[in-house]
Amino acid sequence: MMDSEFVFSEAQDINGSGQTIVSTNVVDTGAYVDHKNNTLSQQIMSGKMCLNCVVEDADLLAAVDGCALTIRLYDDTDTTPTTGGRQILEFPLTVDTPSNYPDGTKLFSLPLPAMPLSQYLGVSYQIATQVLSTGKVTTWIGPAI
Repeated sequence: MMDSEFVFSEAQDINGSGQTIVSTNVVDTGAYVDHKNNTLSQQIMSGKMCLNCVVEDADLLAAVDGCALTIRLYDDTDTTPTTGGRQILEFPLTVDTPSNYPDGTKLFSLPLPAMPLSQYLGVSYQIATQVLSTGKVTTWIGPAI
């Protein structure tokens, strides 16, 4: 493993409207090769660890009820997994006003699927409808929370 913390976003601001925001960090799980230096798929974390996400430092607050927010995990063989990578997990939620997700809320803890994963992992936050006025999240891979 190349990244020791597996943190995609730490109190990352994800407010806005009609846009996709990419996590500040890409996790590099390290090259996994055979004796001839051929790239192999990894299953090191899958089935054992979780993709975790919590609201941190600012409530998720919509300007109008019904803000659709979808958080996705991707993997890829290059350092831009959210661009052309394979979608691994998806978590949709609806944000309202007043906030139904105040600071400190655990949004999810989803087990990584038991499947081979590519070397690079990334997360995207898509705001599809309405305006997300405020919101900061921390997203990482680790034990279930």
